[in-house]
Amino acid sequence: MSAIWGMIDLLNSTGCEDIAIRMEKPYQKCKIDAFHRIISDNAVFGYGGQYFTKESRNEIMPITDKSNSFFTADVVLDNREELFDMLGIGIKDRDGIADGTLMYRIFCKYGKKSFLMFLGAYAFAYYDRSKNEILLVTDAVGSRCLYYYYDQGRLYFSTLMRPIIDATMADKEWNYRFLSDFLALNSLALYTEAEETPYKKIYKVAPGQVVRVGVRGVTKEDYWKPHLKKPLIKKSDEEYKGEFIKLFKTCVSSMMRYEGKTGILLSGGLDSTSVACFAAPRLKEKGEMLYSYTSVPEEDAVTKADSYYIVNEKEQVEATKKHLGNLSCCYLDLPGINGFDGALEYMNKLELPYKSLQNIRWIYACVDKAAKDGCRTLLTGKFGNTTISFGGYSNQLYALLRTGHCIELVKEINAFAKKQHIGRRVILRYLAGISKTRVFKKKTTMPELFQGVYVNSELLKYYDTGKRFHKRNRMRDKILSVSGRVKRPDIAYKPIFVQLGEFETHLSLDTGVLQRDPTRDRRLIEFCLALPDNQFVYRGVERRLVREYLQSYLPKEIIEDSKHRGLQSADMVNRISKNWERIYQECTDIMNHKIAEKLLDLPKLELKLNEYKEKFPYNEEFELMKLLYSILLVEYVS
Repeated sequence: MSAIWGMIDLLNSTGCEDIAIRMEKPYQKCKIDAFHRIISDNAVFGYGGQYFTKESRNEIMPITDKSNSFFTADVVLDNREELFDMLGIGIKDRDGIADGTLMYRIFCKYGKKSFLMFLGAYAFAYYDRSKNEILLVTDAVGSRCLYYYYDQGRLYFSTLMRPIIDATMADKEWNYRFLSDFLALNSLALYTEAEETPYKKIYKVAPGQVVRVGVRGVTKEDYWKPHLKKPLIKKSDEEYKGEFIKLFKTCVSSMMRYEGKTGILLSGGLDSTSVACFAAPRLKEKGEMLYSYTSVPEEDAVTKADSYYIVNEKEQVEATKKHLGNLSCCYLDLPGINGFDGALEYMNKLELPYKSLQNIRWIYACVDKAAKDGCRTLLTGKFGNTTISFGGYSNQLYALLRTGHCIELVKEINAFAKKQHIGRRVILRYLAGISKTRVFKKKTTMPELFQGVYVNSELLKYYDTGKRFHKRNRMRDKILSVSGRVKRPDIAYKPIFVQLGEFETHLSLDTGVLQRDPTRDRRLIEFCLALPDNQFVYRGVERRLVREYLQSYLPKEIIEDSKHRGLQSADMVNRISKNWERIYQECTDIMNHKIAEKLLDLPKLELKLNEYKEKFPYNEEFELMKLLYSILLVEYVS
């Protein structure tokens, strides 16, 4: 992996030395192992390499050819052997060839057809001097950032935004539509679309997108269209199971070719445990350990979560340790740290505002500890709920009801009632309730849609936010397709990919540790999209791919527990409460900033803040967090 940056003036020859220095300077603060750059009369291409694999030490990047065209890439490839075979390169000649060089050779041979040939995490830029045209490309699931700014024939691109701001010498102009949407989303989601940034003139290349820049302007094209994947039809469940296990094993192993120790962000849930149970045996064959990092509450923490949630997952992680034998566990309780203090520092690291105040700090702490322990890569299972452990009964039963599959519906209700030890009447009443809600769903008015958030209503009107959100929600609320299959609107939803990828990219540059998520592998997403619904939910088994097909791989304490779910950062409110008097005063001070009135509905926010001053909201975790991240946004833009 690496960082890439550059500038191309499509209209004129211009002095590039000063621009090269300004764009490289912010990367001097990152964990970069080597810097290289190429400068010509109208272009500069930069590269900051990180040595995650043995081959990366041989990387010679940027690359220039006989026509003086330029190529630079931020890349780790997961299918090197397949690509070498396509080039006809023998096994003995492969070891010294770095991923970026291999990518360039495939790109030169196959052109735009190559975009779907690459598996892994990547972003690259190519300046074709003969066409006077630039291509910017990112991987299908947005694992790496690539930002760009285009004005009057000049294109700037960069893995981070700060080099673009410094190189253009322009004042930061905030994108208020982005900021108001951030506030208007009454959830932990950050984005309504995948290309805008907090800055008005800086954009990002969306996941699976090609941005083409020429003298006539910018054009964009999606090269990955996963929902067009044909259904996968097998003769038996055993065939589905065999193909799933083989693929998942490949996805995990292909993300384990890095130097240094291998770590994992491990909870007590199905997803990260599944990744651990496929990664650890591979390491055991080489006599190595898998190093796990888990967030746990402070010792004196008081949590208000109901019995469904497991607030301290140490017991479940220890069960996985016993099951695997080569798992070295580290538990971080971060004493004295809360999600509010120091948030601006982390927003500056990420170059973005964020909402998950309770998670950012412990993830950073885990990655930092992993770096100190000698890990260069950290596996995760963050996307697993959308792929390997997807499958809830409510959507499946409603799909069967809606499409008139009555016999199958009765079988599923009977099986689920028996497995969960509940009456069928309970299930029928629940099904009737969700059916009524979906069929007779009342259109939400704009006041109702935004009554729980603190965004300034004038911004909502100016950007027609209500209409845009209604359109967005209608698209995501269409659970059923015409055929009756449960739709998967989130599995390839680009704003979610961006939210994950931006965080991982900035974190790797800041800490020198690369996060990889096998549950977000493009191959696995395509596989899950092609599966019939009964592979996710069937005969009383939810989340079937893991609970049934991976049953022999995971510890029984985790695979058999369907009545509980882990809850990270369950003591967030308790941590805030210890410093609430001071935090309240800091919030009041921030709200006096001039820009607060433009962004926030101050009367509503002040009313809620004073309410919390009188009675601290121990039982309103998300409402408290929403108030705090709304106020912190003001500090971020001030």
